[in-house]
Amino acid sequence: SRPGGISALTDQQFGAGIMWVPGSITYSIVFIACIYLWFRDEDRAAQSFTGRPVELAAK
Repeated sequence: SRPGGISALTDQQFGAGIMWVPGSITYSIVFIACIYLWFRDEDRAAQSFTGRPVELAAK
């Protein structure tokens, strides 16, 4: 009799889930942080736009 009464396949699937979830959380946090920084920079660029043309040539 196996401990807990589960099959070897179920035990392996459960172990894979335990390993998969923390790794996914780490990647999800990094992905969300990148998206947040990207949108924050886009928002700053939109706020700094004055609508006036920029003079490129020196007078």
